[in-house]
This record gives sequence, C-alpha cells and structure tokens, in this order.
Amino acid sequence: MARLTTLIVAALLASEAVDALKVARPKTNKDTKAGVERKLRTIVGSSVQDRPAQAVKIDANGKVTPLSPKDLATSSGKNRELKEYLDAKKADIAKTQKAANKASSTSTSDSKKQWKMKRFQRAYPAQEACLDDARNTAFTKQDMADRNAILTNIQPWKFENTTLEAYQETPTIEHIYYINGGDKRRKQFMEKQLKNSKTTVAYNRWPATLADDVDKMPVNGGVPQHCWDYSSGGMADYLQKMDIDSVLGTTGVYLSHADLMLHIGKHYNTSDNMVVIMEDDAQLSKGWEKNLLQSVKSLPEDWDIARFVFWGGKRCQDAVPHKTNLTEWYEARGPDTVGETNMYAGNQAYIVRPKSIPYILATLRDMPVMDIDGALGSTHKSESKKLEDGSTVQLNWGIHTYVRHLPLGDHKYFEATLTETGGSKRLATKLPGSIETHAWGDGSKTKGLDRLKDPLEIAEDLGFKTPEYNNWGR
Repeated sequence: MARLTTLIVAALLASEAVDALKVARPKTNKDTKAGVERKLRTIVGSSVQDRPAQAVKIDANGKVTPLSPKDLATSSGKNRELKEYLDAKKADIAKTQKAANKASSTSTSDSKKQWKMKRFQRAYPAQEACLDDARNTAFTKQDMADRNAILTNIQPWKFENTTLEAYQETPTIEHIYYINGGDKRRKQFMEKQLKNSKTTVAYNRWPATLADDVDKMPVNGGVPQHCWDYSSGGMADYLQKMDIDSVLGTTGVYLSHADLMLHIGKHYNTSDNMVVIMEDDAQLSKGWEKNLLQSVKSLPEDWDIARFVFWGGKRCQDAVPHKTNLTEWYEARGPDTVGETNMYAGNQAYIVRPKSIPYILATLRDMPVMDIDGALGSTHKSESKKLEDGSTVQLNWGIHTYVRHLPLGDHKYFEATLTETGGSKRLATKLPGSIETHAWGDGSKTKGLDRLKDPLEIAEDLGFKTPEYNNWGR
C-alpha cells in the first residue's frame, strides 16, 4: 500500500511539474522557477510525508492532547500567538540558510580557500580546545530542565524508563552502515578497519548517490526530482552560486544520508538501540566502539543525533552541563563559524536514534537542500503558549544534535589527482573555477561549459606554486 501511495504521489508530482512548465512562459526564467516551485512545494509538503505531531494542548485540568500538524495549522489561523510561533519557525529556517550562506562565503565560495580546505588542510579543529564565542549563552542545567519540560509532553518516549535504560545503562549498537560510492580503495579501507576493530555489530556498505547520478536526474522546480522526496525548501541560495560539480556533489551527499535515514526509520522504527552511520573517509581511533558506548551514557535525554567523528571546531558556550560537571558533549548550535573556523562541520561518523527519524525527516522537509551536516545541526525551537481559554499549547520543531568533546577518529585524507578528489566520486571532480557556474531552477538542466582550463594555469590562479603540479602535464 505504501509503495502504491508513493507511486501515485510521484505520478502526481510529475504531472503537476509538466503542467506547470506548459503554462505561458513569463518574462524571466526566475518567474518560471518561482511558479514551478510553488506548485511542487504545495503538493510535496502536504502529500509525501505524514509528519509526526510536534505540539500538544494541555487543558485547565492538565489533560494532554497531541495536535497534528493539520490541527496546529487550523488553530494558528484562529490564534495570534500560535501564528507568531509558526512565523518565528519560518524565520529560524531562513536564519539557518542565511548562516549557511555566510559560512559558504567565508570558507568555501572563494575558490582558493575551497581548494585549500578540501585538498590540503591537515588541521582538525575538533581535536583542539573549544573556542570562546560570546554570541551564544552558556548552557545551564535549568536550561536543559526547561527544554525537557516541554519535550516530555511532545516526545514522551524519550523519557520513558525503557528508553533511558537503553542508552544510559546498557547502550547497544543495532547496526553499522558506511556510505560508499563504489570506490574500491575507500571500501577496502572501511572494511579493513571495521574488521580490525573486532566489532560484533553487523555492518554493511550503503551505496552512495554519486554526483553523476544527480547529474542524470530530471530537474523540477529548481532541484533534482529526488530531492522533493525530502525537502520542500528548494536549493539553498549558496549552492546556487557554486560550481556545478560542487552542487552535484553536495546534493549527492545529502541524498545519500537522507535515503539511509529513511531506510533505518523503516527497518528499526521500534528499536531503542542506536544505529551508526559513517562516511567512507572516517578513520576510526583504536577502541572507538568501547569509548563511544561509554560516552553515550551521558548524552542528554533529548538527543536525536550524536556525532563522534567530525572535523569542525567546538564552541565553549555549547558545552552540555552534566551532573558530574564534566563536559562530555557539545550541542551543535549555530552560528556556523567562529572567525574562519567552521563549527561542528563534518559527518564522518554519528549515531542516530531510529525513533527520532520521523522528526529528522520532518525537519529536512522544511529546510532547503544544503550541506547535510548543516541540515542535521541542532536547529530546534520549543515554546509554551498560554491561550485565552486557559489552556496551554506546547510546540517543538527541529533536531537535537550533539558532538563528542573529542572525536573518536579523524577525517581520512586520500591522495588526490587533478580529476579525482581522493577517490570519492561524491565530491567535485574538477578544480574550482574550471567549470562555469551552473544555474538550476528554470525547470531545465543546461550544464555549464565543459571547457577545462590549462591545469597549471588553474594552479597558479589558486595561488599554488607551479612545481607542486609539474606531474599533471599539459
């Protein structure tokens, strides 16, 4: 039945997209994009996914009643305060995208910085001390208590004894997946280190969505068709300003993680155990599993995702208070940068709660297609609203994501060549600036010029000494 529903929705999407593109062509491609996007977002946002309830109503007698997204939308039309909350949620989404745009302009959109960061950076801010950032207020135990007071009603399963015991007393890894695009070198690397770690947990390769796969997808409403399965937010602004190879690679990584999340949610939806997701460049430290299981015991009750191999920095104000006063975890909050350091960047390895996946997918639905580690950051918002009839409505949106105080591994560096980024076909395969910027969004897919500049010329443009590239040839 579910498969039939999916096919019907897909057919409806295709039909509506075609109809949208058949209308009289407006004066600009931008107008065409907007029209198609409006149609697709309306259809997808209401049809593809049954969103979990993220609100409750508490009457004067203390009775708690879940509010479905539809109920909440209906109530907000009659209540000014609820409408203000939903408007604030939209503003938070826009703020997250704006922060991603700023981070991109700081560290990735400039071709020299992008090339240096992705190909030659050997520093791992995650291994260093936390950075002070007065823009965030330090966590207190009262802050956590106030958050939990709302979540206890909205996501009560997180606070049930069986759930708490599952990770605070006897944490268990249900399964391990590593995402791999078919590159044999990386696959062998992952298989070997997992075998050598002597883990007793079953592990499997999850086939990645490659840049080439994305390149072959039909584009509707400004994004590859498959993206509408997860996001109604279109393509993030900063991605639209990047080279086509970077767009394809970022979208492929996004879809790889989202597809795997959906798979885990379907097959382990009743499990209180954890599932590990790794990318094929996660270099695990010795004893990673034992140390992870020990650290998990001190995770806050509200956690959905916990990263244990990442490369970005940590913010001192994001340290999670614990009853022992030891800082074991940091919340992956924004802003996304401190100076020129990306915060909490990298999704090399993380654990996810299967029961959290409906909430994670609902959050992706509201966000644009973007770098997946940014989309899976801690972007939650919770509030309690007192209504005129004496009842109270409690609301929550977003994901609770944490990172370990020290990663249990590194971002493995694979030697790269001009046309290979260390073997991973999920990433850009050409130097920045070697392909013209590609414009998504007018309902078509016209690829940028395939003309490659002279390799040495590109290297010199990027500020590297020519001798470093004398083996590239001309």
